[in-house]
Amino acid sequence: LQNEVAARTCELAESRKQLTEALEYQGATGDVLNVISRSPTDVQPVFDMIAESAARLCEGQFCFVYRFDGQLLHFVAHHSLTPEVLEMNRRAYPAPPSRRTAAGRAILERGFVQIADINTDPDYVLGAQAVVGGYRSVVGVPILRDGLPIGSIAVARAQAGLLPDRQIELLKTFADQA
Repeated sequence: LQNEVAARTCELAESRKQLTEALEYQGATGDVLNVISRSPTDVQPVFDMIAESAARLCEGQFCFVYRFDGQLLHFVAHHSLTPEVLEMNRRAYPAPPSRRTAAGRAILERGFVQIADINTDPDYVLGAQAVVGGYRSVVGVPILRDGLPIGSIAVARAQAGLLPDRQIELLKTFADQA
């Protein structure tokens, strides 16, 4: 009987956790949509809200948002970057998309990309920035319009590893809204 009660208690705790996450995700999505409706001609508040929400809900240390003009990625928004990481990133952009960054890979592949451990990825070149910022993994998702990339969102996390599926879907939703 004790084992059954313990199992049910664990199930209940997991259900509560999933419900809390779902409500947080729904709230963040609503916040982004509200900013979009209030700022139909000014995209900066939308980019800023996406950066803040994506970092928080994906448990990221940092979030970077880029605009793609067809040739170059332009750094347009961020969340919680240290002054050092901000300056390093500003010096690195504008730049053409490449396999050297998660944001660039997302543009080239027109899909979600994960760099589970930047220390073991031979193509990733922002290692110095990662050391200064203290992050080990990065995910990127393109912002597409009619199937063409117009930007990307990248979230950097302290721990190595893959993003859970629910967080991947949330990032895709933010990219769709952008």
